[in-house]
Amino acid sequence: MDYKNGILLENSNGKLLITKDTLENLVNSVVKGFESAENVTTRIELDKENNVRVFINLSVKENAIIKELSTNLQNKIKTTIKKTSDLEVKEVNIKVKDIEPMQNIVQE
Repeated sequence: MDYKNGILLENSNGKLLITKDTLENLVNSVVKGFESAENVTTRIELDKENNVRVFINLSVKENAIIKELSTNLQNKIKTTIKKTSDLEVKEVNIKVKDIEPMQNIVQE
C-alpha cells in the first residue's frame, strides 16, 4: 500500500495510520487556542523518512506580537504532535498573510 497521505506506525498489536488530515486538524486546533491568531490554513509534508514538516498560513490580530506568537506556536505544535502521536516535527514554518484590525468598541 502507498502511505503518501500519512504515516504508518506498527507494533506487535497491529498498525496505525495517522493521516496528513489528522495532523492538519491537530495543528489547526492548537493555533485556534491562541487568541491573537485567526484564519489558519495548514499543510503537512512528509518525506520518505516520515519527517513531519508543518506549513501554516494565518492572519493575526493587530495587537499581536508576531515574533512571540510564532515562537509559542512552533513550540506548542511540536510538543502537541509529539505527545499525541509520538512523531517528531522537523519544522514548523509560519507565514503571516494578514493583520486583522481590532473591532472598535463603541462606548455610550
